[in-house]
Amino acid sequence: MRDGLIKPDTFSDKRLLGLPPGICVLLIMYSRFHNYAAKTIKAINENGRFTLPKTHDTDNSDNQQKNILKQDNDLFQTARL
Repeated sequence: MRDGLIKPDTFSDKRLLGLPPGICVLLIMYSRFHNYAAKTIKAINENGRFTLPKTHDTDNSDNQQKNILKQDNDLFQTARL
C-alpha cells in the first residue's frame, strides 16, 4: 500500500479461521488502528519528519521514487510501533 497503510480488514493465514472469532476481530481492529495511526502521523508530520524533499530536476524520477518508498516504509514502521 502507500503512505504506510496496510490492506484494511484483511489477514492472510487460513489457520486463524479455526481459532475463536475474537482473534480475527482483534486482527481487524489492529489493521484499522494501524491505518488510523499512519494517517494521523502523516497529517501531524512532527518536525517535517515525513516530508518529501523537493526535486526540481525531472530526470530524478528514480530518486523521487526512492524517496516515496522510504517515506512509505518510515510511516509504516512508525505506525507499527
